[in-house]
Amino acid sequence: MKKKKMSALDKYLIFCIAFFTVYTIVEVVTSSITGTEHATLTEAVKWFCCGEAFLCCMIKRLKLKRGNSDVGEVDESEISN
Repeated sequence: MKKKKMSALDKYLIFCIAFFTVYTIVEVVTSSITGTEHATLTEAVKWFCCGEAFLCCMIKRLKLKRGNSDVGEVDESEISN
């Protein structure tokens, strides 16, 4: 059985989710030790990760709609247009 290769967009999405999870754990630990909360920074990180995940999903959806077989690979000529 041939193993399906993970696309670059999937790897980036997993990275965003892992980054936000690690950030949340570190923030909980530091806020419990110091007693201060970084609400603005946490909100900015949350929106950044959600925005990146949304953009990755939209790129993948639009490529599927067009019928491209290489869904996760972005061509440089597509970015410049």
